[in-house]
Amino acid sequence: MSEADWRARKIRHPVGVILTAEVSDAFASDGSYLVRYEGGWSVVEGDGAPPVVGSRAEYQVVRHLDTTRRTLLRPAGT
Repeated sequence: MSEADWRARKIRHPVGVILTAEVSDAFASDGSYLVRYEGGWSVVEGDGAPPVVGSRAEYQVVRHLDTTRRTLLRPAGT
């Protein structure tokens, strides 16, 4: 991802914003899962069985990691 695209993503989805994302992959081995949202994706660390692939839910942007250009999300309300 280019620097300009990364800056645009951070502006579009600032820390604290709630967005809707869809589970696209789930990993039963550790409970983590991949979610996709408009303009990006994120791996969410789970603490139990992952949600069903295809399910949609609200997630909160927790942090932007500039070095790896990743956005960290957590389920909204947790």
